[in-house]
Amino acid sequence: MPRAASRLSLIVIIAMCLQPLGLAQDASPGDETVLRAVVEEFFATYAREDLEKLIGLWSANSPDLASRRKAIQELFAANDSIEVKTLTISKTRVASEKASVRVAIEITALDVKTGKPAADFGKMNRVLEFVKEKGTWKVWREAAAEDDLAAALIAAKTEDECTALLAAEKDLMTVELRKSLIEQADKLRVQGKYTEALAVYYLTYRIANQTGDKSGVARALRGIGGVKYNQADYKAALDCYQKSLSLSEAAGDQELTANLLRGIGSIHYLRGNYVQSLEYYEKSRALNEALDDKRGIAQLQRDIGSLHYMWGNPGLALDYYRKGLELSEAMGDKNLIAYVLNSIGFVY
Repeated sequence: MPRAASRLSLIVIIAMCLQPLGLAQDASPGDETVLRAVVEEFFATYAREDLEKLIGLWSANSPDLASRRKAIQELFAANDSIEVKTLTISKTRVASEKASVRVAIEITALDVKTGKPAADFGKMNRVLEFVKEKGTWKVWREAAAEDDLAAALIAAKTEDECTALLAAEKDLMTVELRKSLIEQADKLRVQGKYTEALAVYYLTYRIANQTGDKSGVARALRGIGGVKYNQADYKAALDCYQKSLSLSEAAGDQELTANLLRGIGSIHYLRGNYVQSLEYYEKSRALNEALDDKRGIAQLQRDIGSLHYMWGNPGLALDYYRKGLELSEAMGDKNLIAYVLNSIGFVY
């Protein structure tokens, strides 16, 4: 079937898949009809990869407009044969000049470089927020529905409130929710808000357990261990890391495994167990090399260099630091460059 005809039939299929909307009491039947049409057009235009028409559906006043244009442009450049397989509107809310619509959707695409199915697609829950401008509904924001639920869970004041939110949103207890919660917890940890970070990590652990998400359990434990590490509670941190490592290895999560091996090596380093530290660092470096994770390799060059410095081998330490610096500069990672330069300066 020609691509244009395929896209046209896709719009018909989307329209047939749409389910009745649960509108707020102040919504009119006209709002329902118009929002339904805008949602159809939004995803049909997305499937046609028509950037300008897609952006034309957005409000010019949206604070997300510039970033979304750039992100969509990059996505269209990196992928081809974008196709909407299924689309269902599950919830909508309309209040005066604002509205939000939740969509369950499955999208497929091919990676331009490899010709294989693109990793950034699949089944998704999206929320589209709208504003009415001069009588026309315009997109104000588009986000993963799990991001909104994660924000609501973090803002909840009590455990009962969290439980009620999860009970009402069972369809959003997905891997994406776990990823969103971990991302927010990581930010809190970096900001030094350890109590808040721990609460979110423990919540993620609970959700991952309930959904059988073993990789999620492992990543929540890694996060808890990271907070304990920051608090210099190395015994508790090591315990969390080791439990997480067992789960990550069983799940085949190599990226997480490499990260945990380095974390365990760092704890042994701080405890003065340098031989054990080197053992874990080398395992982590080997795995990062297999994954071609240049940042991970650069970090471990610096870590292993520090071990050799402690062993009284400053020349060998510098060799490792310089290799780490070379990798950091090639990536343009300014934070890591500064970190390694500081280590080199310390040797001198």
